[in-house]
Amino acid sequence: MDSRRPRKHRLYPAQPNIGLAAETPSSSVKRPICDICIRILHAFRDHEFLEINLGTIQQVFLDSKCSAHRNFIMKFLPNWYQKNINKFHIEKLDGQHCVRLVADSSDGLLSELISPDLALVRRKVKNRFVGHGKILNRYWINTRELRRWKNDCNQNHNNRCQVRPAISHLPDVIPDWLIDTRRQCLIRARPELPYFALSYVWGGMDFFKALEGNIQQLQCENAFSTIRGAREIPQTIKDAMALVTLLGERYLWVDSLCIVQDNESCKGDQINKMAAIFERANVTIIAEGPNSLYGLRGLHRVSRPRNLPQSVYELQKGIKIVEFRPPKRVGRSIWYQRGWTFQEHLFSRRRIIFYEGTVRWECGGGIWYEGLDQPIKQDPQHSTIRSHQQLFQLPYPDLEKYNELVAAFNVRLLTHPQDILRAFAGITSSLSSKFDGGFLCGLPVLFFDIALLWRPFGPLKRRISSDPATQSCIPSWSWAGWQGEIDQKSWLPGYDYLFRIDSNYRITPLVKWYCHEREKSGKTLVESTAFKYRKTFFGQDREPPPNWTRHECYPNVPRDAGSIASFDGYPTDGCALPHYAYKHDSVPEGFWYPIPLCSETQDHLLWPTAPFLSCKTKMAWFYLGEEISRAHMSFSIRDLDGSWAGAIRLHEHLPKGSLISYDQKSVPRQKCELVAISLGYAYNSMRDIDLDEWKLKERPKRKQKKYEFYNVLWIEWKEGFAYRKGIGRVLKEIWECQKLKCIDLKLG
Repeated sequence: MDSRRPRKHRLYPAQPNIGLAAETPSSSVKRPICDICIRILHAFRDHEFLEINLGTIQQVFLDSKCSAHRNFIMKFLPNWYQKNINKFHIEKLDGQHCVRLVADSSDGLLSELISPDLALVRRKVKNRFVGHGKILNRYWINTRELRRWKNDCNQNHNNRCQVRPAISHLPDVIPDWLIDTRRQCLIRARPELPYFALSYVWGGMDFFKALEGNIQQLQCENAFSTIRGAREIPQTIKDAMALVTLLGERYLWVDSLCIVQDNESCKGDQINKMAAIFERANVTIIAEGPNSLYGLRGLHRVSRPRNLPQSVYELQKGIKIVEFRPPKRVGRSIWYQRGWTFQEHLFSRRRIIFYEGTVRWECGGGIWYEGLDQPIKQDPQHSTIRSHQQLFQLPYPDLEKYNELVAAFNVRLLTHPQDILRAFAGITSSLSSKFDGGFLCGLPVLFFDIALLWRPFGPLKRRISSDPATQSCIPSWSWAGWQGEIDQKSWLPGYDYLFRIDSNYRITPLVKWYCHEREKSGKTLVESTAFKYRKTFFGQDREPPPNWTRHECYPNVPRDAGSIASFDGYPTDGCALPHYAYKHDSVPEGFWYPIPLCSETQDHLLWPTAPFLSCKTKMAWFYLGEEISRAHMSFSIRDLDGSWAGAIRLHEHLPKGSLISYDQKSVPRQKCELVAISLGYAYNSMRDIDLDEWKLKERPKRKQKKYEFYNVLWIEWKEGFAYRKGIGRVLKEIWECQKLKCIDLKLG
């Protein structure tokens, strides 16, 4: 049941009898339908959003002589709630075919959903059909529906769901191998062969795979039934092969059989192409079972039966209403929690999804559910997956959307944590054409100094390799080294090139970073080129790069607007308003300064997985102070004299007893070594900045002045390497008064 929510929409007045009684076959109903039942049925008609008042408790339960609606509503109404509610209404949302019962509080300010989504079971009334709900077979899926969904998309969506988007910028690649479901063997993939792809959970178990030792045999007809061990192919893969045949198709791509698992060179190449492989697939079959043995349940004469309970209610004789339960908490599914499946879902254009005993179809035209006879249109503005997909379709690098994508991915789990960067490789590989300089361990090199400022939203868990030989491959300085929720505003100061962003929080590089593949290998410079563009063009009277045009901003405002320390909501430097904005010929959006675009990038640098990072910087000792936010694990920082110095977010909970509340008579037990990695500032303006310490009384808030600070890492040394423990800020004037020590920082 949904939690209480404030009332946002006015209720329509009670609906008059508009003839719905005539829609009910007179032969089936022996008595007139009451006014309240008519209002319930009216809500199921093909309207857009509507709300219909059903009446007060007195009207619904006591005054009406009809027991039909009374019994129907009572099925959803908890006994304890009757004392708190005053009236009921029924609502239908835009683009939906279902309604929901809502109970309203006596003061009219709050309401609570008391039913799941409800659909009127389809029935024939006077030579036409009404209702969109269906009563499903508890054990078997109607495979004719699956074919109908695919054919409807093929015929009615004008190829928009099948043709690869011209602006996707993914390489046009084909996989090495495909399964020929007719010949029951592997074949070499060819550009003209359409194929389905399978996305599933391996489940940490050993099963039959393609290897160097059997790849030749697997190309022989009927190999999957004759080769020793091939009969142990997991049930999910077997069922997917049968489903492809049922849908009138022939070829299937499955990672365990279409990638030679013990050929590291080929395997790495195919993993880097994973995004393009799934985008090229005609349809992706998504199996949300807990492991590869679970199968695609409910396919008659193919797989094991499903067990799908379905609640059906009879409002009046011959008029049935069925519960429709779309997946509202998909995060509970193991498939949605696994790291490898993230990019598989992200890049698939059409999906058949087996979940919770039922099946649905997703494509650009909408979502078909097994329990409804019409699709539900997707709202791009409220679809998380659509939002992530937009990042790959944009002709410029969008750091904000990449931050959101990383946050969504990093909560997922991996059987082998050392696979984290491989499971994300398809994403970074395809985005390297947009982010100049590519990615280093998941951090965009174009914004590297900003990207190092990622921060947790809550407690994280250090990713530790399950293989001792690869123990050092997961860097502590990257978000990839930690499992958990990343703050989606971590990189806010890096959004300052985007015209749409309203923040005056800025970062300036302080050190030169170098990456290393091994502990004692050579080093490669990692340079945040976005800052060069900002310094060169932001607000400057200089000729823009080719294909860029400069446009004057706020021409009626004096350029020396010294009375304005921060033009609220827009990027400023010093005390002046921004003078210019920029546009590129190929991009409709505006920018505050030019940045490299994908069309201008010739060679996209592919960085090695270099887990070591180094620089020359300065360190100082501080103490943790009092807690600022328990949820974010943020604390004040105090210098050795006890003065307030800044704030920090920890990655993990502190050991019990390691911290006591700070006051003038006691000293925190936790001492921390901080190293400076960049400079930052934000104006003390009216607008809130998303910094933990922003509203603390001890933070300096002088009007018309900057709040200046050093961005710092809390580090811990182990065997000559420093490991990241937290990210924070120290007030600039406090930092510069400390006994600073120059060090060679080597992050592991």
